[in-house]
Amino acid sequence: MESKPTPVAIKERSSSKYWPVTCFFIIFLLTLCTRLYKLDEPQHICWDEAHFGKHGSWYINRTFFFDVHPPLGKMSIGFVGYLTGYNGTFAFDKPGDKFNGHFVMGMRYFCAILGCFCVAFVYLITWELSQSVEASCIASLFAIFDNGTITLSRYILLDPILIFYIMASTYCVIKFLNTKNRPYSLSWWLWLFLTGISLGCAISGKGDGFYSSSFQATLKGNDLYDAKLPAYVAYGSLVTIRNYRSGGALLHSHPHLYPSSVAKMQQQQVTAYSHKDENNVFMIKKHNRSYSDQEPLEYVKSGDVIRLEHVQTKRNLHSHLERAPVTKRHYQVTCYGNNGTGDDNDFWIIHATNGEIGSKIAIVQSVLRFVHYTVKCALHSHEKQLPKWGWEQMEVTCNPKINHKNNLWNIEGHQNQRLSGDASDIYKASIIQKFLESHYVMLQGNSNLKPKEGEFTSQPWHWPITYKVAFV
Repeated sequence: MESKPTPVAIKERSSSKYWPVTCFFIIFLLTLCTRLYKLDEPQHICWDEAHFGKHGSWYINRTFFFDVHPPLGKMSIGFVGYLTGYNGTFAFDKPGDKFNGHFVMGMRYFCAILGCFCVAFVYLITWELSQSVEASCIASLFAIFDNGTITLSRYILLDPILIFYIMASTYCVIKFLNTKNRPYSLSWWLWLFLTGISLGCAISGKGDGFYSSSFQATLKGNDLYDAKLPAYVAYGSLVTIRNYRSGGALLHSHPHLYPSSVAKMQQQQVTAYSHKDENNVFMIKKHNRSYSDQEPLEYVKSGDVIRLEHVQTKRNLHSHLERAPVTKRHYQVTCYGNNGTGDDNDFWIIHATNGEIGSKIAIVQSVLRFVHYTVKCALHSHEKQLPKWGWEQMEVTCNPKINHKNNLWNIEGHQNQRLSGDASDIYKASIIQKFLESHYVMLQGNSNLKPKEGEFTSQPWHWPITYKVAFV
């Protein structure tokens, strides 16, 4: 016959039941002390607050911008700033700038509180895996007093937001696995659902001219949004030409010449530039005569031999059998001539790859290839930046491999006073296409980041031994 539990045993069992919860709240209180203590100091921008505080301001002001990180973290920062009375007017220009009474502390507290919950998740995850209060407390103490996580939690940064969602995902998937003996039960579905939500938030947590024409056509305030532009291009049209790949930039030139150290022919530089600029505008002309608005209007057709005159410098897009200054396996592309007059190396055959020979060239929709008439190479945009002499813009060359995917372009901007604006149905990207493109462009932008001259840098092996220290 089993003996009944004594009052002492019942008391011990009861205290054992509440001990994990008691330790959890002690750990969380200690976490709050380390993350929130003097959080309003310093009263100036620190480190990457200059970026993410600014992004929050842009969301509050509904200003479109490009950044290499997905939007959820920045939107969250902006939303909390709005809720806590910040109106988005502080510039967040550079580290060290005083806040001067702007209500930005709500965004700092938001990041700090999420940093506190990260430590809480350490305790909960360890408990689920070990059922040991001692192990949970030790793991949590490591996180509490880790200088790196304390620092990341005390400023307006994306890191505490990302870490929070990663920790939440880990905890939820462990809880879900613990329900494997009760498949399709309410708790099984609940933890599966929360795992999916937290994973989605983690993926979207960190990480207009940079986007394709069809993407820009969906953005309110953009020149292509519900645009009434001439649908088809004619001779004499002023156009901007964008590389067709995701994240492709605009064809661009400026008065600076290729330096003698990298190019035999010191002619005018041609690059690809992601920002909209008057130096992106070219006029389409016939190959054998200057344009006159007194002549009958004539549309540009696939297969035509044309010249592209850079409007600001009056020089024609040009190539020749000289090697490109950086990509030596390609040929150099320049702007050449005087007041629109050049030579036979200014001639390009325009092909619409998605149209028949003789079909009219449409803005946005026609996917174009510009093949040099003499050299038999195609206008090509690279993904890597030029050195300082090229203003760190993208290299443009003439590629002997005519069918390369980076040889494709489309007409984006279009002006012609002789044509009516009737292209109200410009192709707009679908939500799926925009989602895929935006993430590809962010990944591409992140891979192209490189330190500027004089900027603090370190190597991964420096980090665990704090070989270099940056002061903010």
